[in-house]
Amino acid sequence: MDTDTWECGVVSFNLARSINRLIFNNNQISSYSTESLERIIKKRIGIDLFQEKLELLSKSDYYAKALRKPQLKLSKSHDMVLDYEFTRLYKILEGSITRLLTTRTNDEQPRSSDQSSTMLAQYTDLIQQQSQQINIYQQQEKQFLEERVLYQKKIAELEQSLQEIRGQNTSLNFSSEQKQDSDDRLRTLCEQQQMELEYLRNMMAYQQQQYYYLTQPIENGIEQINLNNNDNQTVKNDEQNHVNEQAVLNAQISELQEKLKAFDERCKAQNDEIARLQLENNILQEKVTNEKRKVSILESLQGQMQEIIDEKANLNNEYQKLNLAYQQNLKEQNDLLVLCSTYEDHLKKCRNIIQSAGLTIPNFLLEMDNTE
Repeated sequence: MDTDTWECGVVSFNLARSINRLIFNNNQISSYSTESLERIIKKRIGIDLFQEKLELLSKSDYYAKALRKPQLKLSKSHDMVLDYEFTRLYKILEGSITRLLTTRTNDEQPRSSDQSSTMLAQYTDLIQQQSQQINIYQQQEKQFLEERVLYQKKIAELEQSLQEIRGQNTSLNFSSEQKQDSDDRLRTLCEQQQMELEYLRNMMAYQQQQYYYLTQPIENGIEQINLNNNDNQTVKNDEQNHVNEQAVLNAQISELQEKLKAFDERCKAQNDEIARLQLENNILQEKVTNEKRKVSILESLQGQMQEIIDEKANLNNEYQKLNLAYQQNLKEQNDLLVLCSTYEDHLKKCRNIIQSAGLTIPNFLLEMDNTE
């Protein structure tokens, strides 16, 4: 179907709406008043030709496509020819426009009945749409509730895991502090023993120096014995004394050497113990670092958990809005039902009036009982 053809159908449809007073027309311009437009259709265009142009819309591919898919997926904006709202309006008014052109009389009461029927159909359609929207809101509400339960479970699990890791971190910190105190005591003891060892080494050097000073006169005395035989007895006595002193000094030196050896062994053992404790301390420090990393990860998870809580609050707010919209739609639906009932009563009254007046009752009024 070319563009000119379906454009004729659109123009015919709008012209029929104007005659049916579904579009505002104050009749101030005589050439475009309702009566003038009606005469143009009947005398110049012809009702049959007009209806044929009007039916071109329903035969168009654009009309069928828009009516089946309310949300059209178009690549370009100018591809839009007919939308869903227009096709729905056309479908609602097509029957009443056809009846208007074929059975229109000077009596305005049937025209009001046609308008009432049209409005009733529109309200019925609107009620169906609102019912579908309410079902969508109920499904969204159910989904929001399920997501809220899931988020609450995740939050409880994260809080429990965070509490456990914090307890482990506290225990490791306490153990690390105890190990650090033990290392400090051993280091202090080792430093004291090293100072004592240094003191003993200095004492041994001092005694060796004293021994040297004591043996030096003995050597000098021996030389004097060779030179002077008269003082031999005195020198022997002095030599004996010096030998005794030397023996005492040698004994003290041996004792100091034994102590020095024992201190060396103790210092070596303590150095090994310090190395072992330092190794354990490094392991504990690595564990503490790992726990701190875990705590950092948990803090990050806690931030994510806060974001989830905020998202849950937003979902709750959205749910409140949807619930409020649902209540409003429900109220509007009830109001529409009351309005439809009122229109139905009016139509029945109109049918009774027409029947009592002996006029021909329109088909849509006769079909009301069958519909019920």
